[in-house]
Amino acid sequence: MVTYREGIAIVQVAFYILALIGGILLCLRHGFGKSSGWVLVTFSLLRLIGAIFEIIAVDHPTKQVVTGAIVCISIGLSPLALMSLGLLQRVNQAVGQPIPDIIYKGVGIGGLIALCLGVYGGTQQASNANATNFTQVNRDSKIAVVLFTIIFIITIIIFFVLVTRLSDVPPGEKRLLLAVALSLPFLAVRYLYALLADFAQNKDFNSFFGNTTIYLIMAVVMKFIVILTCEPIGFTLHKLPKGELVNTSDIEMDNSHVPVYSEDSYNREEDVPLRYGRGNMASPAMLPRPQRKVKGPISWLYYQAKDNF
Repeated sequence: MVTYREGIAIVQVAFYILALIGGILLCLRHGFGKSSGWVLVTFSLLRLIGAIFEIIAVDHPTKQVVTGAIVCISIGLSPLALMSLGLLQRVNQAVGQPIPDIIYKGVGIGGLIALCLGVYGGTQQASNANATNFTQVNRDSKIAVVLFTIIFIITIIIFFVLVTRLSDVPPGEKRLLLAVALSLPFLAVRYLYALLADFAQNKDFNSFFGNTTIYLIMAVVMKFIVILTCEPIGFTLHKLPKGELVNTSDIEMDNSHVPVYSEDSYNREEDVPLRYGRGNMASPAMLPRPQRKVKGPISWLYYQAKDNF
């Protein structure tokens, strides 16, 4: 017979398999350096492994299994915060980077430190975990949760800073702010649960040995909502060219990387691209063709014939 806790874990396995596939597809679409897809992949893997450990722990609650479950649950906060931060970073680029990149790098380093402390603290906590001492949380785990919470607060501040520049945000990128705005309340509940688990000394808020319904509502469901809010947004965003910032709408972005030359520019030596060298006029075939406004198939055929003959 499937227990209450085991049923929750089974649902998580199914959910995070789909989330993992979605994260991989986002990485393939946007690249690992331009989206939060890699963060989603990391988070989904952690939760998937943690849920599998929880299922195994129902019939085989060994020290190793319990350790794996507790560690995966405790460090899942790191990628959850970085995912929202990654969405805001893209918006920040779109409005001219009012928030310096060093802020994002600093937060990323802080998240890495918190992640390491969470792994170490969770391992130490799980080594002596049982139903009678589940309220004993070590210092490393507490520091990790505090760092995670600080990252979340910084994320909120960055969000409100970017909201003040809403009029400068391209239409295609405003949906990112909407996704973060919808996610923040549910993230707040998840972080509150983590703080209560480490500082309230209340057995009901322990993520592994505590009240299962509280865990389901304040942890599992909150994360589901955040993933369902943010992941679909990634599939609606256009792919950015390598090294290019977001500064136009979706439609404008498709042609923003194409240089525009006028007819007269071919006759001026100073307008010849430097790669051809000044004083050495390149042949017309080597130069980009000027953009023309094509109104229909007849005009398109006309310009094609003119360029080729």
